[in-house]
Amino acid sequence: MNKFVLLLALSLSSVNSFGQSNQVHSFYSGFALLRDCGAYVLARKRQASEQEIDAATICAGYVMGVGDAHDELLTANQTPLWCAPLNVTVGQMVNPVHRYIVANPEQVHLSAFKLIQLALQDNFPCDQSE
Repeated sequence: MNKFVLLLALSLSSVNSFGQSNQVHSFYSGFALLRDCGAYVLARKRQASEQEIDAATICAGYVMGVGDAHDELLTANQTPLWCAPLNVTVGQMVNPVHRYIVANPEQVHLSAFKLIQLALQDNFPCDQSE
């Protein structure tokens, strides 16, 4: 029973400190996004190894997932973070993400989601007059 109480106390203290922390957990880092989207660029040029093609697939899938999540926010009447055209392709989403990270290496420490958001806001700004 004492082990259970100790475990519960440790769990609650970590929840409390997590709630007060400014750090955010991210499954996919900006560093991994840079690596994998770089592989995507190589794959598009047909210059990628099998391992790089696997990495390119991860990049494309993650960017598409962020795009789909963004679209779901729009269906809930949330303000768009970026305004890509309806017929945007995967390459039209991934290429600006890769260019953005390469052009802003000081931001590579950010989460992959945040880098994608910043890149797509930069590439597909919303018209403020709407």
